[in-house]
Amino acid sequence: MLLALCLMVQSAAPAAELHQPPRPGKVNQTLLLSGTAAFAASYLASVSVGVLSEVIAGSLPVVPAQHSSLNGLFIPVAGPFIAMANVRNRDPGAMLILAADGVVQLAAVTMIVVGLVLPHEPSRVTIAPGVNGSGLGATLMLNW
Repeated sequence: MLLALCLMVQSAAPAAELHQPPRPGKVNQTLLLSGTAAFAASYLASVSVGVLSEVIAGSLPVVPAQHSSLNGLFIPVAGPFIAMANVRNRDPGAMLILAADGVVQLAAVTMIVVGLVLPHEPSRVTIAPGVNGSGLGATLMLNW
């Protein structure tokens, strides 16, 4: 019934509104700018922690063989996950921060790519609560 309702609503719209191709060269500025800001902030934090750990380990001015286990933080997106695998101290708080940093970087890069690939913003975003076999949930619907 919902599908039929959506089809009726869309068919009631003028044909010119339904099939307007995006202008060439136009990007989704909201996603692009948000993703760039999120990536810059999270990667700057990663690099800062990586540099501080290298300085504390004493390997920057002297011998690179004495590097810390956080040197993976210099690699964008994968670095926090590499650092999680290499860290000597398995502190749950540190693991959570590294995982969150990696997820933020991955989400930010995804936002940048989607902002470049999808040239316009969705015309309607709907979030609806729902119940499925395993419990409560939500449905996200995007209409372009």
